[in-house]
Amino acid sequence: VLRISHLAAVLLWADWPEGLREKTAPRFAAHREALGVSPDDPALSRRVRAFLLKLIKSEGDEACRNLFK
Repeated sequence: VLRISHLAAVLLWADWPEGLREKTAPRFAAHREALGVSPDDPALSRRVRAFLLKLIKSEGDEACRNLFK
């Protein structure tokens, strides 16, 4: 489960715009180090993103859900 959380964080972070990735790189360094080599698989990234959005929309509170409409 811990490895999957690192994978999800790194996959989502990798799709962010360049400037945002640069600003947040220190915050994601631990995830990148724990994961090692990140898979370069666009299909996996899409599946992880879709799953997390579905989870947020179904389980998040209203304030959180409004951010992902």
